[in-house]
Amino acid sequence: MKKIIISLICLFLCSCTKPDEAIRILGINGFSNIEITGYNVYGCGDDYFYRTGFKARKNGYPITGAVCSKLFYGQTVIKFN
Repeated sequence: MKKIIISLICLFLCSCTKPDEAIRILGINGFSNIEITGYNVYGCGDDYFYRTGFKARKNGYPITGAVCSKLFYGQTVIKFN
């Protein structure tokens, strides 16, 4: 029982995303055709709690990346290409 509870807590903590906030931040920064791809393991520092992956376009070019945010802190947009 203890292992199940610990596994559920880890799963909850690892699947934290803020899709609505990510869309808002990306829109403010000039991204269009935004598609949220879910939790993103790579790209954000260890101290970031929310890690929302995305695909979008900016100035006509396709961009993939993540919107990373900490608890009680702002957001950072990380572009992978």
